[in-house]
Amino acid sequence: MDRDALSVHIDYLEEEVKKMDERADRTEAMIPTVESTKQFALRQLVSGLRDEASERRKYLALMKQNAKQKGANRLTSRLLSAG
Repeated sequence: MDRDALSVHIDYLEEEVKKMDERADRTEAMIPTVESTKQFALRQLVSGLRDEASERRKYLALMKQNAKQKGANRLTSRLLSAG
């Protein structure tokens, strides 16, 4: 993946995590207003959304680390070829 494509992918992942967190927040805010039989299901949904967002944050951190490493490798290569 080249630098531009990697940046676009990272931006996409950041936006998806943000949307997932917002969805979990909105759903969590609804819990007190629904009948008690549905509250458990909504709590499970919120928990699942937060777990998925957490997993995507981990993947996003790896992608950012990979992007930084690729940038450092390119810089090293340029320095070595110039010297």
